[in-house]
Amino acid sequence: MPERPARIDHQPRHQARDAYRPGPCADTPYSLTLRVRGDDGAQARARLEDLLGDLPGLRILTVCRHRGVVTLALQAPREELDPMLHRIMMNVMDAELGPIQPAALAAVH
Repeated sequence: MPERPARIDHQPRHQARDAYRPGPCADTPYSLTLRVRGDDGAQARARLEDLLGDLPGLRILTVCRHRGVVTLALQAPREELDPMLHRIMMNVMDAELGPIQPAALAAVH
């Protein structure tokens, strides 16, 4: 009978994969998209700047005049997300929020 190779103990796959992934950090920026009704991107951005203050991670992604929707991208540190989302939901009634994810994983199309 042929000899079997010596068994090598490996880490489970999920542990080996996660060993190289950085853990979540409080100062890691998070990204989300926000859709609001309107056909003027600059006006929608100015409205959010007035509401949220000086937010360097605020960008206009798309303006769809046909549907009357402006899509914006927001970036903020984790500790600022809850108060920011609260202000948006209380003051921008027609806002649609996208998924919240670490900014490094967010793809801007």
